[in-house]
Amino acid sequence: MTRKNLFFLVIAFIVGVSVWIFYVNRGLKQTQEVLLEQAERPTRKVAAAPTTVMVPENSALRARLISEAQSLEQKIAEERLRLALQKQNLDNLKARRQQQVATTYSSQIQSVNSQILDFADELHAYDLLEAEINQKAADALRNQNSQAQVVRDQIDENIRVQESLIRKTQDEITYWQLNSLYVNEQQARLEGLQNLLEAQRQELDLMRQQRLAISSQVLLNSQSLQMDKDQALSDIAANREDIRSEVLALRDQLEQLQEAQSQVRSSQFSLNTQINQAQKSFEQLQEVIRSLENSLQQKTDELNLLR
Repeated sequence: MTRKNLFFLVIAFIVGVSVWIFYVNRGLKQTQEVLLEQAERPTRKVAAAPTTVMVPENSALRARLISEAQSLEQKIAEERLRLALQKQNLDNLKARRQQQVATTYSSQIQSVNSQILDFADELHAYDLLEAEINQKAADALRNQNSQAQVVRDQIDENIRVQESLIRKTQDEITYWQLNSLYVNEQQARLEGLQNLLEAQRQELDLMRQQRLAISSQVLLNSQSLQMDKDQALSDIAANREDIRSEVLALRDQLEQLQEAQSQVRSSQFSLNTQINQAQKSFEQLQEVIRSLENSLQQKTDELNLLR
């Protein structure tokens, strides 16, 4: 994974955590509102599941093709920009080949020093990024646990109230079972109380299931966040190690250039190598752009067929 991609990954991670916190808070708030309603109403009916609206297949296919075409257009624009930059780099290298060999060494030494300084700044940036990731993850976990605890406390209170209602209903059942003064009313009362007791027990089971579900979801969310954090930190560590290796290699290169600077050489082997590599990269980018343009044309043709 390149350092550029890593930055995108880390940024995506931070944004994902922020979005995740928002939806977790909203979900927990909604759950808490439902639980408060349950506390005010001992029994409830289960709402019917909403029907699913099917999106027409052609519309979904068209939306997908448009999205893919837009993605290809963006990629083509990016690759064309890279191609222009690569062309500029290639032209600069060819111009440098016309210069004196002695000035080439000075320019290379300056470039290596600049790269080493850039890598030092990048290492510092990784340190800051690592601290930010740890802080974001800690804040997310703390916020989730706090919100979940509020919901669990509300559920526990609802469970206590429901258990009290069940005991009261059981006491009433016992009373009417032993009461022989109202024989005509006794059976009807017992049937009503038994139905009420069953409904109250079902509601209690639902509350317990909700509490268990919240605890399970909190655990899953915590594990997922921890995995994302560990992956991001692992990538940072790997790239940091790569940079350190590159710095060591650049320092070795710098020593070699400094030794070679004392000798005026007519050979331009190193510069020619760079030109060849730049030319190869330039041609590869051209091939990539042609391939992307063909793919875009194919998507456009498919869209036209759907009209």
